[in-house]
Amino acid sequence: MERTDGVSMEQQQQAWGKLVRVGASSESALTLLLVNKECTVGRRKGCDLSFPANKLVSGDHCKITQDQESGQVWLEDTSTNGTVINMSKLVKKQSHLLQNGDVIYFVYRKSEPEQNIAYVYHSIISTPSDSQDTEGELTSSFTSDLFPH
Repeated sequence: MERTDGVSMEQQQQAWGKLVRVGASSESALTLLLVNKECTVGRRKGCDLSFPANKLVSGDHCKITQDQESGQVWLEDTSTNGTVINMSKLVKKQSHLLQNGDVIYFVYRKSEPEQNIAYVYHSIISTPSDSQDTEGELTSSFTSDLFPH
């Protein structure tokens, strides 16, 4: 996983997904690009997304992997307390197929929402034409569908 600030164009083009932090945080990155085949999340210092000061996050909390053949992205829980995805709890050794827009809680405390640590998973589908700027075309097309002239 890589932070998006100071990331090279090559790394951005290699990215297959990103995690975007829900809410403000001083202890972790706000946006991380997923560029490696496997990305780890946990309290341990060697994790790709690390929360070293947070005792509610397991040392090795979960891993997010992309299947190279299918392109599917899986989150496997390896934690003690579980991981919550779209308000459904995963338990240790349980895997979940991630979809674009899934909300992942590495810490979920209903009674203490200030303790929550959540990220939204965004899929990045790269094709050879992605190097061209098509965002304006897509926005224009989408806008004209919503607001016909």
